[in-house]
Amino acid sequence: MTQLSLLKLPGCATLFVIAFLCLSCGNKKSSDSNCYIFSIVISGEGDVSYEPEPDCYRTGDQVFISAIPDDGWIFYKWTGNIIFEDGMEYDSHIIVTFENENIALAANFREELLLTINIEPLFGGTVEATPDRYYYVYGDTVTLEATPNVGYEFSHWFYNDLEIDTNSIEIIFDFSDEEITAVFNVIE
Repeated sequence: MTQLSLLKLPGCATLFVIAFLCLSCGNKKSSDSNCYIFSIVISGEGDVSYEPEPDCYRTGDQVFISAIPDDGWIFYKWTGNIIFEDGMEYDSHIIVTFENENIALAANFREELLLTINIEPLFGGTVEATPDRYYYVYGDTVTLEATPNVGYEFSHWFYNDLEIDTNSIEIIFDFSDEEITAVFNVIE
């Protein structure tokens, strides 16, 4: 199995690795129409392994490819010049079959982002997050709904130094973790 090494580009917020695997097909010229090139681009922080690594890829050859995220990152999806079926572009382990063309793929990784939900007072109520995940990624949207416990009523959310009175709220993840507080009042 081959491991592609990471290349950090200075001054870039996202890590890009470009590893072009131009195969010479033994003594044949690289313009041989029966010899195909496999290239990988990595966006984010992670690695890609694949096998086999022959001298030349030909029509019908299959390559087993795995995307391995670094700590704090997740594999998001594959992009490239092949057609994925049934959401397979989101699988970190794929099999690609060479047809009559070169294959270029990008492994896209995204940073794990956390959502912290505080409740004040602690037993004042509950918050339901939809979707409810351990972590989120850039661009994810989560809807929060506060439900007061007996003897309490929902007052407001405290989010980004703002008080928001509506019970249902949506948060769209940017490039950072998010924190929100559901505030409940005792019913007198």
